[in-house]
Amino acid sequence: MNREWRVLVVEDNIPNQKVALLFLKKLGYAADVAANGLEAVEAVRRVPYDLVLMDCQMPEMDGFEATVRIRQIEQPTKHTVIIAVTTLADVRNKCLAAGMDDYLQKPILQTQLKSIFEKWNSLPPRTTVLPLDPTLVDEERLRLICDGDAEGLQYLLGVFVTQTEIDLKALRGFVKDGPIKELHRVSHGIAGACETYGIPILVPPLRALEVMAKAGHVTDGAAELLELVETNFDRVRHCLRTYRLPVLP
Repeated sequence: MNREWRVLVVEDNIPNQKVALLFLKKLGYAADVAANGLEAVEAVRRVPYDLVLMDCQMPEMDGFEATVRIRQIEQPTKHTVIIAVTTLADVRNKCLAAGMDDYLQKPILQTQLKSIFEKWNSLPPRTTVLPLDPTLVDEERLRLICDGDAEGLQYLLGVFVTQTEIDLKALRGFVKDGPIKELHRVSHGIAGACETYGIPILVPPLRALEVMAKAGHVTDGAAELLELVETNFDRVRHCLRTYRLPVLP
């Protein structure tokens, strides 16, 4: 049975709007219309839509930027399903980066639209997920690690966060009191894990600590490097704890 979803069609081309509205009506869904990304953001700000059909190429504000804005204003308990509708090829990664959940290739067919609604009706509602900052987390690396296994990825991310918390606590002691050998070992280990999981922002200061320890002397700069690692790890940890693997195929 279909959920009673509120639907927004975001499309600047009037004939395309009418086709989408007709298909939705035949499928049993009423919908509102926004003519560009700016109107879409304002519409979502006013109305708690469940699903948005988002054209990617529009004047004023395109669908990618509009999606980013929508994700920024969403409440943690609300996730609007956003479906890209596009003539563009090879935009999967760009859709993911913007925060979209799925996509349809233009010209859309009623059967495709029906499949999209059946797919998302069958899934439990999700809380919002902001697009990952690529300076903090390499999302494509995460996808390669898990190969689509969302549950497995959540387990691995939990292991990474927990172990890094333990290692950083130990590292603080080694920076302050030594031994230098352990400072080298632990900084090397955390940096390697960050490279495996695609956490680029933590690697340079950790490698700098590693080089310092290997040289056999720890300068005053070590404490500053560690503080930088800890500050950015707090950002990464928040990012990973709120992340869910997108369902986009």
